[in-house]
Amino acid sequence: MPDNRASKATEQPTRRALLDMLKHGGARNAADLSRDLGVSAMAVRQHLYAMQEERLVGFTEQARPRGRPIKLWHLTEAADRYFPDAHAELTVGLLQSMRQAFGEAGLNRLLSVRGREQ
Repeated sequence: MPDNRASKATEQPTRRALLDMLKHGGARNAADLSRDLGVSAMAVRQHLYAMQEERLVGFTEQARPRGRPIKLWHLTEAADRYFPDAHAELTVGLLQSMRQAFGEAGLNRLLSVRGREQ
């Protein structure tokens, strides 16, 4: 039976927003995330701990001059599936456009030059 827990993590708008914030802004602490989301730090922590159980996020601790270290939350590789890689689509689209602009012979010449450069 497939494990659907990871897909459930992004059904909630707050969790999806947290994933997006960590993807685009890098590692951050719960207080910063809560301020940007407009929800309590405790609510953010609850979402982060749930997503940690689903292996979508992890954290590193950063020492501070006083008090306890803070947790800097980051995405794990498991979260990559929520951010599709469009490089293949871009490459195919560029090749099709080059074929239209330069013809088959021009595309082959371009690919030949690129092959020599590699």
